[in-house]
Amino acid sequence: PTEPLLAYGYTFDPASNVTQIDDLRPGTTHPEGDARRNTQTFEYDEMYRLTRATYSLNLPGDPLSEDGVIASRHDRVGNLLFQSSTIPDMEAGTPVADLGTLGYGGAAGASNRMSKGTNPGPHAVTSIHKGEQPRAFSYDGNGNATQRDGSLYTWDFKDRLAAMEDDTLNAHYVYDYAGRRVLKQIHKRTKEGGWETIAPSALAFGDKLWKIPKEMTIQDIMDVQESFALAARRAWQAGYKWLELHAAHGYLLHSFYSPLSNARTDEYGGSFENRIRFTVETLERMRGVWPESLPLAVRLSCSDWVDGGWTPEESIELARKLKKVGADLIDCSSGFGSPDHKNYPFGPGWQVHFSEAIRREVGIATAAVGLITEPAQANDIIAAGKADIVLLARQMLKDPYWSQQAAKALNHDIKSVVPAPYLRWI
Repeated sequence: PTEPLLAYGYTFDPASNVTQIDDLRPGTTHPEGDARRNTQTFEYDEMYRLTRATYSLNLPGDPLSEDGVIASRHDRVGNLLFQSSTIPDMEAGTPVADLGTLGYGGAAGASNRMSKGTNPGPHAVTSIHKGEQPRAFSYDGNGNATQRDGSLYTWDFKDRLAAMEDDTLNAHYVYDYAGRRVLKQIHKRTKEGGWETIAPSALAFGDKLWKIPKEMTIQDIMDVQESFALAARRAWQAGYKWLELHAAHGYLLHSFYSPLSNARTDEYGGSFENRIRFTVETLERMRGVWPESLPLAVRLSCSDWVDGGWTPEESIELARKLKKVGADLIDCSSGFGSPDHKNYPFGPGWQVHFSEAIRREVGIATAAVGLITEPAQANDIIAAGKADIVLLARQMLKDPYWSQQAAKALNHDIKSVVPAPYLRWI
């Protein structure tokens, strides 16, 4: 209590730059009277930029550490060109840096936030040379770093970080209307503790994804099927009244029945019957625990849109098999299982013909999806017998009251189904 907790002495030059800091607490001087003990000295250039910092720091009672120096050099616009350190060890919080030689881009006088095109501006680091591994930096037209030392960065329209990817992980960021970050998803690479992905065969997703999945063993297949069955049971116990098995869009079941991603030579690969086996068996396991009184649907990619890939005719045959083991409805989508697809023929109702064909040929209820946005369009699909139900996703996100607006457009009375307090707003 009689000793001060903090007691420092400061020395300044005529320009008010700190040139020396001395620790004046009792017991902080070297036993031999070394005045450098716990002393920091600083030097500046003609523009008052710190060029040299010399440290000799210790806590009371600790052995004397070696002296150390941080040396810096700047260019005429204030960029740090070089910084090195000879300090072997410092206490936590003390700035220690050995950056090597830094390079900057852009023309003098430009701002990296205001310059357009690929000019990063004079204060944006474009390279760092340290040892044998130089580091490179790239920027977009708004001055955002898009590459740094092998890491890739993606920015949204408000210059907020949207994604980052490097050798160890990839991360995605989502923001709310006020600009606050509300979601951060980080996926580690396998070698850094990330999940090991599995697939029918050890084939990467073309050249779009770097990772090669593990080929599933028969035991893996049985374990996944058991997991689907357990998930179906939990859904029923939780009170759900509708269940759909997602076997489309490149997910696991689709990757089994598509010849583009299944190169197996056992009973789960090769022929049509073998490639669909995993999907049929999985649905059968789910049907065994899902009540017969509740609908069970399956979503299919009815075409890979790739030569040599899965076809609409195969989808019809698979739907027949699924109907036999308990499917009540086929949700008819397509594609997204291969990066080598032809250009999808996007347009209003572009996948409805899949639903129409399966409904007609198999005699099973079907759902139509894909750019169905207008009430009359959806109603015509049902009225023409092309589907038993129309499913909407993006349109409902765009307009949460789409169903009420559709009822009004098609002259249906909504008063009996909409709570009275909401009627005036719909």
